[in-house]
Amino acid sequence: MTHPVMPGVIKRGSVSLIGGIVVGIFVLLLARLVLGEAGVPGTTAWIAAAATGLVVGAYVRLADL
Repeated sequence: MTHPVMPGVIKRGSVSLIGGIVVGIFVLLLARLVLGEAGVPGTTAWIAAAATGLVVGAYVRLADL
């Protein structure tokens, strides 16, 4: 059974997805800056920051559903 979608109404799932992506990107950047200041080498810092951003973004996406 499908529910009609009213025009101009933002579906909750899309808001959750956008929020998760935005939070994930900001966490990635923040983690990269923190790891850079801590002296972690470039590639390692990017990988760790990307993993952190991915996990936090996914958590925000799923927790908001």
